Amino acid sequence: MNFFSSLQHESSMKPTADGKDTRELQARVRAWTREALGLVNPCDEDIPITVSELRCAEEGCPDVETVIGVLYTNPRRISKYKVFMALQDVKQEDVVKACRVAQS
Repeated sequence: MNFFSSLQHESSMKPTADGKDTRELQARVRAWTREALGLVNPCDEDIPITVSELRCAEEGCPDVETVIGVLYTNPRRISKYKVFMALQDVKQEDVVKACRVAQS
């Protein structure tokens, strides 16, 4: 297990803000992220994607947000996308919009 896959594994074990298991929700968001970013080739399967639900303490931010991290290895960089709602409420169009906004 490499560093990135251990990050992905650890984040999948954390519950949502209301204590629910997140593995299925995270897998769904990861799949939508891969599709939205065009990471659909077999070689792209090695690109780890983390999905975390975090409490947001910043002013004007909702109480909970979903943060998606894409850990590219060549070149080595991390891209972060935010969906300003709880993980269990995230829909595919929210992920697509977050990816578009961050890339513009």
